[in-house]
Amino acid sequence: MSEGVQAEDVAISFSNGGDLTVHGFRVDVPSPDVAEAEIAALFVASLGLLMTGTIELNNVAVFAEPSPPDAHSVAGQSAFLQLTP
Repeated sequence: MSEGVQAEDVAISFSNGGDLTVHGFRVDVPSPDVAEAEIAALFVASLGLLMTGTIELNNVAVFAEPSPPDAHSVAGQSAFLQLTP
């Protein structure tokens, strides 16, 4: 069992301009008492974002969830995310 966190709204601004807004994003966290700054850092790292400025997390919920059976087998592989309007 691992800990997960869901932030209903995440707003990121970039130091070189632009911004990104995400809704209902989940990320694994090391423990249930994780600080928001660490959640933000894990979120940014999970997406491989660079040159981030401010990061706002809203409606954060931490919960326990089962780990995927092969969670470590995909480390280092590329993944694609399709965004639809």
